[in-house]
Amino acid sequence: MKINIYNDKGLRKTTPKIWQEFFANHPEFTIEFTEAEDILRGHPDAILFPGGSASVFARKLGKKRKKKIVKWVAEGGTYIGVCAGAYLASQTYEWSLGISPIIVSRNWRKGHHTVKISLSGVDHYVDYFNGPTCESWSDVEVLASFPEGIPGFQSTINTPAIIKNNWESGKVFLVSPHLEKKKSTLDVLYDLLQKVIRDK
Repeated sequence: MKINIYNDKGLRKTTPKIWQEFFANHPEFTIEFTEAEDILRGHPDAILFPGGSASVFARKLGKKRKKKIVKWVAEGGTYIGVCAGAYLASQTYEWSLGISPIIVSRNWRKGHHTVKISLSGVDHYVDYFNGPTCESWSDVEVLASFPEGIPGFQSTINTPAIIKNNWESGKVFLVSPHLEKKKSTLDVLYDLLQKVIRDK
């Protein structure tokens, strides 16, 4: 499976290395880091937008390229959004892609914490850094939730941490926390990616 990973303005310098190291252990995935203008280069099976600044991603993509991404997903592509990438996919902002029905809280400054997620009845402790928290999440499959919420934000208790939805013929997979940053959750991330890829 070929995955194009956004590598342009709005990322932390360490982000590409983290994802490169993750996928290096899973050779069944072929990855290519691309700039915004080339995000669909080479007919990828999936595109991945990692953590960073979603509004900067959106500005760098521009309106025409965002429309191309929406069309590409609708025609069968798979969109993977982690933290900022999940904000980008939502219905919340005027610059969002709108390929997921979730509406996220505009109060995004919730800090950097280790938080609990519940996935298939199993608890995992994950890295969280200002990831999106949902205010509305109809018509999505909730794969994991925040059973205790984000510290200091009671309204986030039992809200989705990881979701999946269809967008016409395509799939959207969104992850609020950073499973890629802890050794203890790398296998969880891999299993989730495999599930998303296999499911029709």
